[in-house]
Amino acid sequence: MPAEFLSNLPKNLTTHLTTSFARCFLKEKEGGMHGAFRGKTWGNTEYRRWRKMKNQQYHYLCLIEELRKRLQNGQLHAGDVLPSEQEWAEALSIKKRDVRPILKNLEMTGVLSCSKEGEMTLSKDMSDSMEELLHVMFLIQKISPYEVCQMRRAMELSAFPMVFARRERLDLDELKNLLDEFRYGNGLDSIRADEEMHRWLIKASGNRLMECVMQGIWDICSAQINLILSDSTEKLRQKQATIHEKIYKSLMIGDLKMGMGALQTHYDIIEQALADQSLYDLSSIA
Repeated sequence: MPAEFLSNLPKNLTTHLTTSFARCFLKEKEGGMHGAFRGKTWGNTEYRRWRKMKNQQYHYLCLIEELRKRLQNGQLHAGDVLPSEQEWAEALSIKKRDVRPILKNLEMTGVLSCSKEGEMTLSKDMSDSMEELLHVMFLIQKISPYEVCQMRRAMELSAFPMVFARRERLDLDELKNLLDEFRYGNGLDSIRADEEMHRWLIKASGNRLMECVMQGIWDICSAQINLILSDSTEKLRQKQATIHEKIYKSLMIGDLKMGMGALQTHYDIIEQALADQSLYDLSSIA
């Protein structure tokens, strides 16, 4: 996913950022210490730190631009091993020691991954990295179960019109089979079918960025949602099954409003159930 994302960036965007930064850097370089910090008192130590930071930022932008170019012209693909640090240094006319921290930063963001052999490769999927970050934020209470459900609701409501527009090209029988499994299966089968239905919905939108983000946040509140489903009464489970079937029916008969309304109702029930379990207070959200 990161490789595809980078390769699809508009050329003028990365070029503009890189060129503008280079111009700014060169002007400051020409102006010297006094030109760059006119009206300020800076010592040699502060100036060297500032210059080092500017160099690092400039090198980072240059490497990103080169990555984008190689992805667009087919020299690099997702999963490919990247050139060595020495090759990058020669290609960008910078020192080898300046390349390493840039690659490490890209690894930390999930754009690159390091193999067992120590080789840097372009990641095919950055959802794992995103999931780890969100889990940490969740554990230190920066993200609540309510906020995660809000995000899922917003994404599915955004994705559904895309799914609706593509409905004639989709395998709706796959969705129907999951609906039957949810309604007539045992507890574990219903939980699995519910997960697969929501994954199907995002994937069917055709938006790979949405799919990547949803994959990253899925496990954050799936445990709570699965707990709700496992503890729910048969009446509630059948109610949710009916809501899911409305989503399927809306695609079959071409009723967008029906599907959007069903999704809203589905998440209203989930969020109320989370509140009933004291996982968050609805009154505190208002």
